Amino acid sequence: MWNYLLPFLFGSGLAIVMFSVALTVSELASELIRTAFSTKATRKRLDELLQAEREAMRRLEALKSGK
Repeated sequence: MWNYLLPFLFGSGLAIVMFSVALTVSELASELIRTAFSTKATRKRLDELLQAEREAMRRLEALKSGK
């Protein structure tokens, strides 16, 4: 009986471990991708805010100088 049952138990245990590793790697990869894109979006938004601040300061200086 163990001749038939042991390979099945070992195979299914190995399959569960492999599935768990694949799921973990997949979650880590998706987190890495999400972080990379959010970093790019954050940098873009920061650049837009800095550009808007520069534009506002330029307009303020123009108003102060009377131009």
